[in-house]
Amino acid sequence: MTVERAKAIGRAQASKSVCFGLAIAYLMMAWLCRDVAWLGQVSYWANLVFAAAVMFGCAYVYGGWAGAAILIRQRNAGWVGIKYGLLTLVTVPFLAGWVGFFQEGIHQMGAYQNPFFAYVANPVVSVGVFGLFPALFVGRWFGNSTKRAGQR
Repeated sequence: MTVERAKAIGRAQASKSVCFGLAIAYLMMAWLCRDVAWLGQVSYWANLVFAAAVMFGCAYVYGGWAGAAILIRQRNAGWVGIKYGLLTLVTVPFLAGWVGFFQEGIHQMGAYQNPFFAYVANPVVSVGVFGLFPALFVGRWFGNSTKRAGQR
C-alpha cells in the first residue's frame, strides 16, 4: 500500500463520514426546531453552506492524514477516527463563525456584546457540546471503515 493510496482511501471514507455527519446535524436541528423543514426558515444560509464546504475540506485534509496514520503507520483506527472527528468538530464552527462575524458582527464592535464571542467562540462551544457524541460515533465509524477499506 502506498501513502497516496492510503490517503485516497482516508479521503473517500471521510467524505462519507461528512455526509453522515451532515445528516445527523440536520436531524438534530429538526428535532430542536420541531420542524423537519427548518432549513426554509433560516436566514444564515451563507454560514451553513460555508460550514458544509469546510467539512468537506476537512474530509480532504484530515481524511488523508487519518488514512496514512491508519493504513501506513498502523495506528489504532478507532482512536484515529475519533481524533480527526473531534478536530473537525472544532475546526468547522470556528471557521464558519467568521462568516457571520464579517457579515454582521464587525459592525457591532464596541457594543455591549463582544461579536467575537457571539459569532465565533459561542458556536464552537455550542457545536462542541451538542456534537460531541455524534462526532465520537461518526469518528469511530470513519476510522474503522478506513481500516476495512484498506484491507480490501
